[in-house]
Amino acid sequence: MAKSKNTEEKYTRFTFKGEEFELTPRQKLFAMEYIRHKFNGSAAAIASGYSDKNANVSAVQVLANINVQRYIEALKQDISTVIGISAFDIAKEYAKIGFSDIRNIFDENGALINVKDIPQDAAANISSIEVFEKIDGEGNVVVGNTKKIRFYDKVSALDKLARMIGADGVTKVANTDTSGVTIVEKESNPANEPID
Repeated sequence: MAKSKNTEEKYTRFTFKGEEFELTPRQKLFAMEYIRHKFNGSAAAIASGYSDKNANVSAVQVLANINVQRYIEALKQDISTVIGISAFDIAKEYAKIGFSDIRNIFDENGALINVKDIPQDAAANISSIEVFEKIDGEGNVVVGNTKKIRFYDKVSALDKLARMIGADGVTKVANTDTSGVTIVEKESNPANEPID
């Protein structure tokens, strides 16, 4: 079997979710730690036994390995399968926030609907509800209350949803050759002279 740069570590073949991988034990651990550390390569490198001093460099090197990349993707897919979510589910939740209507949580008199009666789509947009009760001077009768409602950020939800579905604008990419000359310019300017 092939050996890694560190002669103590040998590559091993294993199958995960029907896919075959060939990684060292440390690369396999790195991939798991990478997900556990929220895709922070340096933290994953340190947690999987690489030197603190060169954690950034080690992370870049390990992440450049196509087998490590494939294994990370397989682990991510496994997590979404186990917890039962998909990109579609996430997009639906962002849409609930982004397209919510505050009027759905109030009755016809403008009073807040009982929390248990708030429609599920409207409730998905509420991050918190605080109720402050005013008690009479003797401390035994509620004479009024104030309700404070916090909502998730609609603009942020819409931005994230737009990115997910590719509606966040067109990215302009220049079509250039290896010398940096735009290919269209090259065709219309055979002498390859600078165009003003």
